[in-house]
This record gives sequence, C-alpha cells and structure tokens, in this order.
Amino acid sequence: MNFKEAIEIADHVYWIGMYLENDPFQCHPYFIENGNESVLIDPGSMLEFDAVVRKINTISDIRNIKYIIL
Repeated sequence: MNFKEAIEIADHVYWIGMYLENDPFQCHPYFIENGNESVLIDPGSMLEFDAVVRKINTISDIRNIKYIIL
C-alpha cells in the first residue's frame, strides 16, 4: 500500500493520513468527496497538515470542503 497517496476505502471515501513509523499515536484523517459539499473528518495534526492538504488536492479542490468533523 502506498501511504504517500490518498487511499480510497469506499466510493468517494478516502483515508488521507500519514503512516509515521514508530509513532504510537497515529492520526486517521478521512475525506468524503461530495462535490462542493465535501467533508474532512479529523484533519490531523500540524505534523501531517501538508500531506493532508496535498492528498485532498489530488482528489478535489480543498475549497470544496464544507464540513470539518473533529
């Protein structure tokens, strides 16, 4: 599995987190692509922010996020 890319786990649902080796506290952000009403679930930490944004932008425009669930 390529953890450097968004991983589609269901239709229009993606795991967009990072795998941090030897880190006991993994964060699992998800993105639900739904046009201009897309949803970001658990956006992750500042450590992961650049990777999360990059992965979202490979799926959709980040400006399409309407809801963020923490």
